[in-house]
Amino acid sequence: WGSIVNDSRNLALKISQMNFSQEEKDEFAKLISYFAISAKEHLRQNKDCIDDFDLNPEELKYVSKDKHQPLGFITLLRAKIGNKINTEERLSIEQNLNGLIDSLGGCERIRNTPIPSSYSEFFKKFIISYVFILPIGFVVHFQFFAIVLATFFFYILVSVEMLAEEIEDP
Repeated sequence: WGSIVNDSRNLALKISQMNFSQEEKDEFAKLISYFAISAKEHLRQNKDCIDDFDLNPEELKYVSKDKHQPLGFITLLRAKIGNKINTEERLSIEQNLNGLIDSLGGCERIRNTPIPSSYSEFFKKFIISYVFILPIGFVVHFQFFAIVLATFFFYILVSVEMLAEEIEDP
């Protein structure tokens, strides 16, 4: 995700230095931010976020006809840039646009590669075993307070496991 932020920032900076009107520069900045928002929603598998964007009907055609909305925004950016820039500037901008697409592909690979269930099951079994054995070691020093400590450690370890399952789906 960091490379999406970097490529977006670099793309906006390059466009701001080019010979576009301020209105066009603002439009490009808006579309770049829309790409990032649609990429986030695409990765979270929220299908219909198109209504959140302020697009005119012509722009909407680019984005809504494409099932992959982030790529629709890249296509729209390329169409709006058109032939308004020279070849060197186009190559420079294409580098960032391709970087955005590559980064999105990397995020999709991460999303589509789940943690194997055997790892999760092993960790859960380890937590249960550890929590049942823990009071045996604590009972000598803490007596009945060992039950409270074991419960506290169980809570912490189960919370970490739940966080890991939540993080698994970015």
